[in-house]
Amino acid sequence: MLSTVMELPLTPESALAGLPFGTPRDAVRSFIGGHPREFRRWPEADDRPSDYWPDLGIFAYYDSADTLEALELAASAQPILAGHVLTSLPLQKAKELLRTFDTEIEIEEDGYQVTSKKLGVGLWSGEGPHGIVQAVMKFAPGYYDQ
Repeated sequence: MLSTVMELPLTPESALAGLPFGTPRDAVRSFIGGHPREFRRWPEADDRPSDYWPDLGIFAYYDSADTLEALELAASAQPILAGHVLTSLPLQKAKELLRTFDTEIEIEEDGYQVTSKKLGVGLWSGEGPHGIVQAVMKFAPGYYDQ
């Protein structure tokens, strides 16, 4: 089974080292290991089932071809970017870290979410800019253009 400490690549083509976007669902499941729970993010009938590994804090989202288009990592997954565990940083500090790699980051109006399309990384804190990052999204190029 995959380790809970996960280095996020700075390239938007990969979800994790050795796991590129576009990987079929069974290969994602094999890569991560264990037994995911299937769920649907949205109630719409055409929504693809997603996978969740509760022990690892990993959510995998798939496109219409049933290939990986995004991973969401909770604090227990310990996502690392450039040597920093993102889920141990206040959102404000994590935002500054992202800005060192992408000067065009997007910040939601409410300040609870920061996104770098260049890196394919989104950060969220339910406590706003001064709260600790609670979730990290690693997404494929074009994910937010849909």
